Amino acid sequence: MMALIVALATPSDMQVIARFEAAIEGDLAHDAADEDLLAASTRWTLGVETRLSAATLMHLEGALRGAGRTPSPGEWRGLAPARGRAEATAELGEAWLSHRRGPLRLDVGQLIVRWGVMDLQSPNDVLNPMDLRDGPPRAGATDVPVRPIPMLRASHVSDDLSLELVWQPFFVPHWGSATDSDWAATRLDPSLAGALSLTDLLVAPSASEALQPLLLTPDPPEAWPSNGSVAARVGTSGEGLDLHAQVSWAWDRTPTLRVDPELTALLVAAREDDLPTLLRLYPRVAPRLADGGRAVEARHERTLTAGVDAAMAVDAYVVKAEVAATPGRTLYDAALQPVRAPALSWAVGVDWLDDEALSATLELSGLTPLRDGEYLLFGRGWAQAGGVAQWRPSQVEGVEVTLALQHALTARAWAASPTVAWSPPRASADALRHTLAAGLLLLDGEAGTLMGAFGHNDAAHLRYTLSL
Repeated sequence: MMALIVALATPSDMQVIARFEAAIEGDLAHDAADEDLLAASTRWTLGVETRLSAATLMHLEGALRGAGRTPSPGEWRGLAPARGRAEATAELGEAWLSHRRGPLRLDVGQLIVRWGVMDLQSPNDVLNPMDLRDGPPRAGATDVPVRPIPMLRASHVSDDLSLELVWQPFFVPHWGSATDSDWAATRLDPSLAGALSLTDLLVAPSASEALQPLLLTPDPPEAWPSNGSVAARVGTSGEGLDLHAQVSWAWDRTPTLRVDPELTALLVAAREDDLPTLLRLYPRVAPRLADGGRAVEARHERTLTAGVDAAMAVDAYVVKAEVAATPGRTLYDAALQPVRAPALSWAVGVDWLDDEALSATLELSGLTPLRDGEYLLFGRGWAQAGGVAQWRPSQVEGVEVTLALQHALTARAWAASPTVAWSPPRASADALRHTLAAGLLLLDGEAGTLMGAFGHNDAAHLRYTLSL
């Protein structure tokens, strides 16, 4: 009935985008002092795409997201007793106008522009920030974990040559959590916890979600046109081979965070009414307070990145490769101090498709700092193998089994996400599509690796999706 109503109310040249998703995730083992036992989320997405003229297309999409988390009874998160949290946010999704005239095309608005050829780890996919609020994407997830942001794209495509120019007028950071979830940045750097957890004194739990991005990016570049970012990409194709080269002058979205340990300790002592510590520290930090000092200082640096990628189809296989180099990238050394170092990112992989029943992707990727040192998450250099396999058994209509794996080659670290999804047959192409999925997220690793930092977040999840 809902599909019939939408069809009757929709002009023939308008496409309606409608989707509802609800998910619940439960921790498999209570093996950390400050983790959530249950997390639930809902997401309503509604959009339209229509032609304003023969040459102009409009797309408008928005979402209402709700999220709630339940901690273990009696647990603490940072300096405060852990609390159940629930919040709702309205988000503008992709919203753009596209005008085409011959081989020329101009897109303006909230865009997602994906560059590169890799599916799992793409060194050249640098234009859109990541959405890291819920951690890594689970196998079979429908949402791409990137944020649409304001940008202008001009492109020219001919038979054997393509050119893209992109301008981003504003800096937009990655979207993540500083303190308020199991995927918070304080899991990577515990020294941040003391300073950032003090926000519990300032805001109620219902406002905490909106505050998290500000805690991760307290000093973003100002929104002047001179602070915009630019990028260009040129490509050619023929005989089953696609080649691209690109360059970007943009902001490094990894901030250089510096924590003032004495000022942080002073704020903690003030909260806990620790008078001896207050009297001992205040004379030393008073001059910094008078100069506007903060417990956490952060800034973003400009970075130049150049990259190339290639993809070649051979029968049922697609062979892919990417490499990107930058003379300055923000990394963190073993003492958790920010370092600007030249670095090389790379990836090679292969896709395989067999009669639409079985498909697989295998990729090797890594990051190599070009300055000697030991770096947080990357060591002296990082390499990993990752893969995704999907199987659609012909014996059971609508079932899809997905397995995503990631294993470090330079450290002891791994992650796995198996998922089984079922979509019952639809009576017609216009009918609503129901999908029920269940799966696991498992990860573990040694200290100093991403999987090790979030190794307590093993969970089982159940997801229901209704789409038009």
